[in-house]
Amino acid sequence: MNIAICLFVMAILLVTRLPLLPVVAPLFMGLPLAVFGLSLSRTLPLSAFFLGLLYVLFNAESRMRAAFPDHLQGKNLQVVGLVSNLPARKDGIVRFRFHVEAIAECDSCWTGLTTISWYHAPVRVRPGDRLQLNVRLSKPRASLNPGLFDYEGWLFAQGIAASGYVRDSGGFKLLESDYMSVPHHALRYRIRDVMQDLLKDSPVKGLLIALSIGESGQISKAAWNSLTRTGTNHLLIISGLHVGLVATMVFRLLRFAPIPIRWVGLIAMMLTACYAVLAGFGLPVQRALIMTSVVLLAVCINRKISTLTMFTLSLLGVVLLQPFAVMSTGFWLSFGAVFALLYAFTGRLRDYQRGGVLEILFAAIRTQWVVFIAMLPLLLFLLFQVSLVAFLVNLVAIPWIGFMVIPWLLVFVATAPLSTVVSAASLSIAEIFLSILWQGIEWVAAKDWMFHGTQGLLPFLIAMFGILVIFCPRGLVPRWLGWMCFLPLFVVTHVLEKGEMRLTFIDVGQGLSVLLQTRYSALLYDAGPKFGERFDSGEQIVTPLLRRLGVDKLHTLVISHGDNDHAGGMQSILRNLDVGRVVSSVAGSQQNCESDINWSVDGVTFEIFGLQEGSGNNSSCLLLAHTPDYGVLITGDIEKIAENTLLGKELPEIYVISVPHHGSRTSSSPGFINHVLPRLAIVSAGFHNRFNHPAQAVLRRYENRHVRVLNTAEEGAITLWLGENGIERIERTRIDARRFWHRSR
Repeated sequence: MNIAICLFVMAILLVTRLPLLPVVAPLFMGLPLAVFGLSLSRTLPLSAFFLGLLYVLFNAESRMRAAFPDHLQGKNLQVVGLVSNLPARKDGIVRFRFHVEAIAECDSCWTGLTTISWYHAPVRVRPGDRLQLNVRLSKPRASLNPGLFDYEGWLFAQGIAASGYVRDSGGFKLLESDYMSVPHHALRYRIRDVMQDLLKDSPVKGLLIALSIGESGQISKAAWNSLTRTGTNHLLIISGLHVGLVATMVFRLLRFAPIPIRWVGLIAMMLTACYAVLAGFGLPVQRALIMTSVVLLAVCINRKISTLTMFTLSLLGVVLLQPFAVMSTGFWLSFGAVFALLYAFTGRLRDYQRGGVLEILFAAIRTQWVVFIAMLPLLLFLLFQVSLVAFLVNLVAIPWIGFMVIPWLLVFVATAPLSTVVSAASLSIAEIFLSILWQGIEWVAAKDWMFHGTQGLLPFLIAMFGILVIFCPRGLVPRWLGWMCFLPLFVVTHVLEKGEMRLTFIDVGQGLSVLLQTRYSALLYDAGPKFGERFDSGEQIVTPLLRRLGVDKLHTLVISHGDNDHAGGMQSILRNLDVGRVVSSVAGSQQNCESDINWSVDGVTFEIFGLQEGSGNNSSCLLLAHTPDYGVLITGDIEKIAENTLLGKELPEIYVISVPHHGSRTSSSPGFINHVLPRLAIVSAGFHNRFNHPAQAVLRRYENRHVRVLNTAEEGAITLWLGENGIERIERTRIDARRFWHRSR
């Protein structure tokens, strides 16, 4: 059965890698045969795999059919719907999930789940509110870069068909408050309000809210950085550990009640499920709830169930509840950690309950050691970074949170409707204990303990095999062989030869960021936009992508000029990476491009220069990189005035340019294109941006000169390999790494 469940999940994973969905209807002809095959041991695995395919394809096709209609895209709509989750307010913006039930003047044309942003909302939005709103909705569309977080995929997995914002707050109407439609979110909202009133400006307020109801939106960016640096970000939100702790506490307390053991298990299961729902029912919570429910069910029926069976049943339960959970990084981290512990301890676990303090301590140390070693390759493969102190910090933090903080928060939640005094006192105690721990975490996080690395699939698989060797039973295989399998994770491989260059136009939306890599050197031109605390392309896109590409040091950072869409992410780049020098046209910069800057490295010559003094688009620093075989020109936001100045400059043969000013009408003059005459022009622009970049007239100018134009808005990140044959290879993320939920246009 365990193998059959794994194959069922494998089928789901396979479908999520498809660029297009196959026709589903004919496959259902095999459903009766597959169901019959479940009764035969020989055909059970194959039948499970086929049923997994049918299950995920049916769900995928259903969600694709429920997509937001094209004819409503970008239009002002008056909609009626229900607030279906816990709204979050930050930076003056309220964000919530809104289930659209009706659209005015469009009866029965579409209903579905959306995400809504409401800027400066005049009212408090609560779960269960049925609202009439004037909104503008569109199909999900986001930046797409190789190996990074796929926001479109995340929305698809959540069943969200559209996103948008409130256009006119004056059209708002509260039709009714139907709290019983989402009672758990209404209760979470009430608890959050009480906690915010009691905690006020406490530095650990966001952490306590996250630990109580699983809502992490109140955690500040600085706090997240501290959690990441210490490897404790899994702990200070509700995880499977907390669910198991609640189940254990409830079960032990009920044992004192004069009721049969089967009722003890059943009641403990129900109360744990209530806590899981209150906690937001995230993936780790689902996994832990199913595993604890299996254990408690075994108690009720007086049966023993193996730990491996509990693991696979929880795996099956999660994918049945959320078939696209396999697309989540949290899914692999959560189940990966549990599997590592089962593999390392099953059949070899001593009874530490009767042992002394030292034995319990050694068991805790070994547990954390197993998780740390097992998760290291997975974290590097999925997130490109790992905290080197996570093992030591979690050794202290896990029992501290589990025994000093969580119990008091449970008392707070249980007594909040009954006694203000008791609930306030218990919350204060939890705050004191968490504050003590948090001071230690911040002290450790003040130093950089992160290891950043990148690896392909093969080094990852080799390291995972090494983990199986390291934690296998003693004497079976020499364990030093397992440690040797970790070496590929730390070996830096250089894929470029002398004179070759990899050029990546990063998809940062309406902005610009270009990475130029030679064999041993890297240069970044611009850092993309930043919009307050909610979005920083330097932090959320550029830095992770550079780490995925193995770049932790920049020879030069060029900021063409001071506009936000080019310079917004600069501070994040400087904070996260080792930068040799910064060149910019902005006054007061480390090095100005008014004077030409030249150097050569790895057989490639670089030149940074300006065309116009002063400020604004025409003051942009330009970058020319060339060899005898090719030339690349990055132009910033120069317009016709600066382009005319460039006509007097002798240039090598240009193969690639960045289209000036994102393809605006004021740039790419005919004289400029004739002078440069590239083979490939790349536009870096946002999808359906409000400036209508690139202008159709500009695109026609390039087309008339037989210049191929690519646009990051349509292609995602664009990566070019240049060498002795000029442009040797082009990768377009939205095309080459396409998944069936991605929009191509």
